[in-house]
Formats: sequence, C-alpha cells, structure tokens
Amino acid sequence: MTEATREVERSIRGLNWTYALIGAADATLLPYIPLYLAARHLDVLAIGLVLAVAAAGSFVAGLAWAYLADRTGKPEGAVIGAGAAAAVASLLIPLSGNVVGLGAVIAILFIARAPFAMLDSITLQRLRETSRTRYARIRLRMSGGWAISAVIAGAGYQVAGLRLMPFVYAAMVAVFGLWARRTLRPAGEHRAPVALTTTITPRGLQTVTLAMLGLSGVCLLLGVSSAAARTSSPFASTSSAAARC
Repeated sequence: MTEATREVERSIRGLNWTYALIGAADATLLPYIPLYLAARHLDVLAIGLVLAVAAAGSFVAGLAWAYLADRTGKPEGAVIGAGAAAAVASLLIPLSGNVVGLGAVIAILFIARAPFAMLDSITLQRLRETSRTRYARIRLRMSGGWAISAVIAGAGYQVAGLRLMPFVYAAMVAVFGLWARRTLRPAGEHRAPVALTTTITPRGLQTVTLAMLGLSGVCLLLGVSSAAARTSSPFASTSSAAARC
C-alpha cells in the first residue's frame, strides 16, 4: 500500500466519523424545533412563519457561502467555522424573550449551519479516485448517527424537557466542529489540479447558471413541502408536550 493510498484511507476513516457526528448533532435539534417553539408559546401560524424564514435564510446563505468558498478555495474552513457559529447561535435561543427575537435567533442558527452542506462536495472531491460506493457508505454514517441520536435525544427530552435542546445541540455541534478541524485539512493538501477537457463559452456558462437556478428553486420547493409534511404531525400533541416542558 502506497503512502497516497494510506492517506486516502485515513481521510475516509475521519470522514466516517465526521458524517456520524453531524448526523447525531442535527438529530438533537431539527426534529424538535416545532415542539420547542410550541413550548415557548408560539401558535401554529407563528411556528410555520419561523420555519419558513429560517429555511429561506438557509437557502440563500448556502448559495452565498458556497460562492465565497469557491472564491477562496477553502470550503473546509467554512464547515469548521459553521460548527462554532452554530454552537454559539444555539446558546442564544434560551436568551430570546419574545416571538420576534426567538424567530430571529432560529433564522440565524439556520444561516450559521448552512455551510454544512458543503461537506458533501468536500468528500466527493477527496473520493474522486476511489470506488463509487465509498461516498454512499460514508453518507450512511450520517443516517446511522441521526437515527441513534434522535432516539436518545427524544427519550432525554421526554424526561427532562425540551428546554435542554439548545444546550445539547450546542455541545454536539461543537464536538463535530472540533472533529472536523482535526479531520478536514486545508484544501491544498488534498486537491490536485484537474485538467479541463472542454471549454465553456459565456453562452454555455449562462445556460448552466440558469439551469442551476432552476434546480435550486425546485429543491427549495421540495424541501419546504417535505419539511411541512414532517413537522405538521407533532402539532396534534403540541399542547401536552408544551405542558410537560
């Protein structure tokens, strides 16, 4: 086994845990935000508005973060910084005293964690010379971390109350950030120059840009509808959950 191969294997092992940790962190927050907002005495309309604003902010911020990462060539730094920013934003949630403040903090949290989406592009770049199934197996770790953490967090919130949610997420996402800082090295250590075999004309670039905007819009609508379907079911038991919290 060559040194380059060993380096790839070490990187893959690190990425396995990176995905598991971000899945575990998100599972302590994302499924429980509607119930937490209900426990803070927001009605269904206000909860929907907060989630919509947060989703829109995350969508726009994701595009902006990706653009900046492309310009600087440091998406790894954006992901690591997002871990710290998300932890700080999460700790601000209990300090918000009214509906507007709480909604603003939730939106800030979603904007702060938007760079996490770039983890996929970082991983694919590093796996470009490996088997196609590698990415699927690494991505599976996120689902596994999510499933285990969601069950444990749900049981913990059932006993101790949802007031602990911001603190649990802050701790989990901070652990993810520290691990990512250890695992995700500067881009220059992993990326080799890739020769372009085709030339994209300005007209072709415009076509690609419009196609990507269309795809992004469709993904936004799909995400909104999926989120609405997932978060509408807990409202039936919101009053009892809020009473327990």
